[in-house]
Amino acid sequence: MIQVRELFQVVQDIARKEQKGYFSDREFNRKLKVNELRLLGYFWGLYERDQEIVDHLAPFVVNDDLAVENARMLKPANYAHRIRVGSVEISNVCNGEPLVKTVTTHYIRAADVNEVANGAVTRPSIEDEQLYHYFEDDTVKFLPKQGIFKVNMTYLRYPVYGQFLQTTNVVGGEDVFTYDGVNSRNLEWPYITMPYIKALMLMSVGVEVEDPGVAQYGMSLFTTLERRDQ
Repeated sequence: MIQVRELFQVVQDIARKEQKGYFSDREFNRKLKVNELRLLGYFWGLYERDQEIVDHLAPFVVNDDLAVENARMLKPANYAHRIRVGSVEISNVCNGEPLVKTVTTHYIRAADVNEVANGAVTRPSIEDEQLYHYFEDDTVKFLPKQGIFKVNMTYLRYPVYGQFLQTTNVVGGEDVFTYDGVNSRNLEWPYITMPYIKALMLMSVGVEVEDPGVAQYGMSLFTTLERRDQ
């Protein structure tokens, strides 16, 4: 976990030294949310490429059994990115104990549904264990349209975003800021992500990162994200 107070102080101190001025709690929190989202998307892209969850994403991996009704279900409220989906089949063995098996439920694009549904080789079938899922807005839909009642979904959830708050009191005619530890919220990212969050926060306020390793990573990541956002 990354302490939001530590992150704020580091970014604020370096920004001041670089004469970038003071930025408010509100601006800090806004930039922090943007950069947390960008990092989530970036590391998910690495998963898509390598099919391996990096340590940075570990706090956000959710595995849950979810009910399906009429071959559809709503995405979980905190859903960010798909990892894998499997349909849960329950049958009985001879001694009466339930046998639970999870069958891979392949992802297809919504544009390919008709082609898959009518294909001689790809036609959905419970018996042949050819199962599919696709997304339409906030809904996950399944093929075949009968026989799927529960799925096991592994996905990335959105972070509960860090938030830095402080109170202001006038002492001797000057504003004195006091950290509000009750209402502030630490980041859920593991501490190994701290250099990358710091690099993006500093670069987003126009500060060059001094550490060569972090600067090189930060610049590469920042460039990649800028290109992706266009």
